[in-house]
Amino acid sequence: MNIATAAGVFEVRIVRFWHGDSVLEIKVHVRSSRQPAGARTLLTGGQVTDPSVLAGYLSRFIADLGPDVGAQDCPAT
Repeated sequence: MNIATAAGVFEVRIVRFWHGDSVLEIKVHVRSSRQPAGARTLLTGGQVTDPSVLAGYLSRFIADLGPDVGAQDCPAT
C-alpha cells in the first residue's frame, strides 16, 4: 500500500516467508532526501491480521518522523 503525506510517499507491505514468519516493512521516500527511511518489524501470531497492531506500528513510525508529516488529500492505494 502507498500512502502520500506532506513528507513524502510511504510504502507499507507485509512480507510473508515460506516458514511462517511475516515482517511489516515500512519505507518512506522523503522529498528532501534521496535515501528512503524505513523500518522492519517481525510480526508474530495473530499480529499479521490484527489491524490495530499494524496501525500502531505505522503510526509510531510516522510520529517518529516529526510534526511536519500529515496525510494529503488523496486516498491510500
